[in-house]
Amino acid sequence: MNALKLQDPFQDPDHANDNAASDTEANEEAGHDRISAILEELSKQWDVTEQALKRIDDRSYGLCISCGKEIGEERLRVNPAAERCVTCESMT
Repeated sequence: MNALKLQDPFQDPDHANDNAASDTEANEEAGHDRISAILEELSKQWDVTEQALKRIDDRSYGLCISCGKEIGEERLRVNPAAERCVTCESMT
């Protein structure tokens, strides 16, 4: 993720002091927004994965956190970090 952060144009210490043209500024802003969105999504995925690993450790992996029933094997193949069965997920 650090390599991704380095691609953010706003990480350049000279960014605030440059007198870039408006189109360059717009491109930098778009680049910053893109990198920020990717980092946010990666952070969310990291958290979801950590939660799944905790459920493996405490032996609750594969059980719905809402109703306690087993999450179907097919659903877990598609989304190994699924926290809810299909029924409970459809109600959220």
